[in-house]
Amino acid sequence: MGTFSVSQQAFLHVESSNVGDLRELGIEGLLGLRFGTASRINQAVTDRRNESNFIAFDLSRTDDLEDTDGGSFSIGEYADQWKAVAQAPKLYQYPRGSHRWTTLLEGITVGGTPLNLSSVVPGVPDGRLVALLDTGVATAVIPRSVQNDLYSHIPGAVTWTAEGQDQSWLIPCNTTTIVEFTFGGQPMPIHPLDLSIFPGLVTAGGQLYTACIAAIDGNDELAEYGFEMALGATFLRNVYSVYDFGDSNGTAAGQPYMQLLAQTEAADAMAQVASIRSRTMAGLPPEIEPARLLELLKAEGLTLATATPPAAPSPAAALLVHELSSP
Repeated sequence: MGTFSVSQQAFLHVESSNVGDLRELGIEGLLGLRFGTASRINQAVTDRRNESNFIAFDLSRTDDLEDTDGGSFSIGEYADQWKAVAQAPKLYQYPRGSHRWTTLLEGITVGGTPLNLSSVVPGVPDGRLVALLDTGVATAVIPRSVQNDLYSHIPGAVTWTAEGQDQSWLIPCNTTTIVEFTFGGQPMPIHPLDLSIFPGLVTAGGQLYTACIAAIDGNDELAEYGFEMALGATFLRNVYSVYDFGDSNGTAAGQPYMQLLAQTEAADAMAQVASIRSRTMAGLPPEIEPARLLELLKAEGLTLATATPPAAPSPAAALLVHELSSP
């Protein structure tokens, strides 16, 4: 690939897979970049680049800024536009020796208000959470209590749980609230458009409406794998990210680490929301306020029903579950 050659690389010759829609998406194979003894990729990078033992990602947005579309992946070099990432704080792998790209999240603010954070992973410092930075995750998953605290600070947002369903947060589609995740003392703003998704059309009171739900999911099951948050494209398309494999000399300087450079300007992002969402929602049924939708759902015993059949789990979600369950 490019100027790199990996010899004697182990791979699986797969004829069929239970990870749905890969072929439909035009994907014929998967190349993982995590730590692993079965891969020779890291050694090839080290041999080719000597001291430059890192990879870097820039996840570009779609034209309407609402999703990820393309980007850049580089080996041992930075994209010219984001070379300043070399001076960003080094986010060392936590815990040391982990086989995943995990590090410590230092804080979350919503509209400038800091959230109280408390880890359930043994040994984690007070006010910190262990976060996985994973380009293979399509959205983001955080502890349920943190999700509730985060979305409760967004004006107009309401929570709802139907019988037999997981809890959902309904939020205004045009929210301009800025959420910031802090790593290495540097706040990383998240574009307000990344806080919500369209689940589809909602039927309530005999009419069709458009509603938005939380894009950042809440789940407490990740802690059993040694981390509490999985920050995928929902977060990573707001930063330029570098993953350095370190070396094996046992010194602090040789530890694997990550570096992040914020790409989202909070003021610009807030100003973009109204025009972008109005274009995205053009031709859709009118939006219904979350509080009013909640009233109708409760009164009529309804559920969030989409106009199309439920989608199959995304390949990224299925792969994450597979990865976490692997030895």
